[in-house]
Amino acid sequence: VASGDLTITSTAPFISFVDSDNDDDFNIQVSGGLFSINSTTDSATRLQIDSSGNLTVDTNTLHVDATNNRVGIGTTSPSTLLTLDHATNPSIHLKDSGTKVLSFNAESTQSNIASFEGYPIVFACSGSSAFTERMRIDTSGRLLVGTSTNQQGTGALLQVAATAGTAALSANRYT
Repeated sequence: VASGDLTITSTAPFISFVDSDNDDDFNIQVSGGLFSINSTTDSATRLQIDSSGNLTVDTNTLHVDATNNRVGIGTTSPSTLLTLDHATNPSIHLKDSGTKVLSFNAESTQSNIASFEGYPIVFACSGSSAFTERMRIDTSGRLLVGTSTNQQGTGALLQVAATAGTAALSANRYT
């Protein structure tokens, strides 16, 4: 060790970390262009970085494709910017302070967007940094367009509101 640097020269260098029971719990290894952190307890690779800069955590739990700038969760071959792959019901949960608020998931027969904790699902558009609500599905299952509240207490499942001079609903038939 010179000037604070540690160099290990070998065709497959590794460092073992030994606990007080004299078991090799983890090792760091460089071999064939791969940098790996491995568990010697169950022979599993916990983290791996290849010579292209791709990062893999726990086989396929998380994979960063450095060449294509893509992230895969549950796959080592992400096909889009973010690919989520799971054998049954892959889902993404959005939480607010630990409470599940919104979920996107795919099942064998349908795909779902679900709201929790009594929140409506709101669709909004933005021309700048401020969002303008355009449509919502409220907690009673009503589809509200152009309004965020039940209009005149009707309770109708589809409610469309418009300002004066604007058609509230239009239907056209094209041939």
